Order: sequence, then C-alpha cells, then structure tokens
Amino acid sequence: MIYFINTAILLIVFIVSAEIIDKIISVRMCGRRIPPIRHLIFDGADVCLQRTDMKLLITAAPFILTAFSMPSHNEFYSFNGSCLNIMLLFLTFPFGYGYLIYRHANKIQTRKFNIVVISYFINLFSFFVIYLVMMDISGIKDMNGFIFLQQGGADRWLMYKNPLMFFPALISLYATSGFSPFSGMTKDAVRDLNYIDEKAERVLITLGYLSRYSLFVFFADIFLGGAANILTMFIKVIILNSVFTVISMLFPKIGMKNTIFFNIFLLSLVIVIRVIWGAL
Repeated sequence: MIYFINTAILLIVFIVSAEIIDKIISVRMCGRRIPPIRHLIFDGADVCLQRTDMKLLITAAPFILTAFSMPSHNEFYSFNGSCLNIMLLFLTFPFGYGYLIYRHANKIQTRKFNIVVISYFINLFSFFVIYLVMMDISGIKDMNGFIFLQQGGADRWLMYKNPLMFFPALISLYATSGFSPFSGMTKDAVRDLNYIDEKAERVLITLGYLSRYSLFVFFADIFLGGAANILTMFIKVIILNSVFTVISMLFPKIGMKNTIFFNIFLLSLVIVIRVIWGAL
C-alpha cells in the first residue's frame, strides 16, 4: 500500500508537470552557432538563467526530486544516490537535445518543437518509472545488482523471472526510442527543423542514434542478462532495433495526445501490476 501511494503521487506529479511544461516551454531563436568550447559553460548558464528556461528548470524539479526519493521495501522514502547516473542519463537526452537545437537552428516551429521534446521527455520518464518498480520488486538499488542477479545463464534473465514487468518495459522502450507511431528525437523529427547548416543536422541525427543505443543497452542490463560482453551486447541491440523497425513499419503516425494517453495508461498498468504482485 505504501508503494502504491508513492507511485500514485509520482504519477500525479508526472501528469501535472507534463501539462505545465507543454504550456510554458518556448523557443526564441537568434541564429547563433555553437559557441567556442571555452564559452560553452558560461553561455549555457546564460541560457538557463533566462526567464523561460528558468521556468522549465523549476518545472522539472519534481522529476529530479523523485529520482532521489526512491520507494523502498522498509521505508516510505529512501534517499538513494546510486541512481544519479541513471537519472542524469534520462535528463541529459531531452534537455541536451533542446540546448543543441537551440544553438544550431535558424528557425523552429515552436509548437512542433514542443511536441517533440515533451513527447520524448514523457516517454523517457515512463521508462524510468518502470526501472524504479523493478528496483522495488527485486530489492536491488543499482544497475550492478541487476547484472549480478542474472548471472548463471539465459534462464535467469529477468525477462523470464518477471514477465509481467518485461512486456510493459519493452513497450515503453519502443516508445522511448521514437519508433512509429510515437514521436521523439528521431531522424525524421530532426530533419523537419530548419538549420543554419547541414552539419548541425548530421550531428543531431548522430546523437539521436547514440541515445537510442544507450537506451537499448540500459534495457539489456535490466532484463536481458546485462551488457558486460560487448559482442552479445551488440547482438541484443541489433535484434531489438531490427524487431522494432519492422513493427514501426506496420503502424501509421498518430498525434501527440495519443502518445501521452498511452504512457499514462502504461504507468497505470505498472502500478496495478505492482500492487497485484505485492498481494500475491
């Protein structure tokens, strides 16, 4: 019951924050290129201190606080710093992309840009919520624990031991990676924007593929026996990407609202599964 209350609060914060971000985010372009590396930190701080960006950071605060206040087995909330690297991964992608696009682009359709960034953030956060639930179910507090738990062969993978969590996580990974019908920082979305030069477009597309690769490795760490062996890791990533690519060809594009509703449904499903799991 305690975990249900925690996750319900997290879900409410998630929905409200997504709505607030959708209302307040804005992009003001002035055609500037990426500054020299020695000015990058100061220039980035200047951008963050602008009024609009400050609102965005304040709105994102509940997400950051949730990352450190982890649900645990024996306490209402447990301050867990071991998840810092994971939360940084989930925060760096959307905000990092936003900053790079801000610096590279010459003209952006604000509403379209908002949809892409917010959709990506929602998908990432739904994936992170499932990670939190898996930590609670397994009694594990870091990624090394997931890898250690799955040692001893494929039959010990969490894919088989926790199938009720594996399939929602797989669907969430599909959405997070930006495959159709979901939107995100994909190649098509990046190319729809108007850039100062073609080099900026190529850089952002490359970063998009790197982010997708990182999420696949993260998923393999949790459910598919870990990613310690580089050869098997590449095989797992290739298989996942190939299957997702084929599936995406079978679905047409749909709107942003459908994506939000799906992720809210997915998070609600995770809550129900966790409550039933705890009652058994």
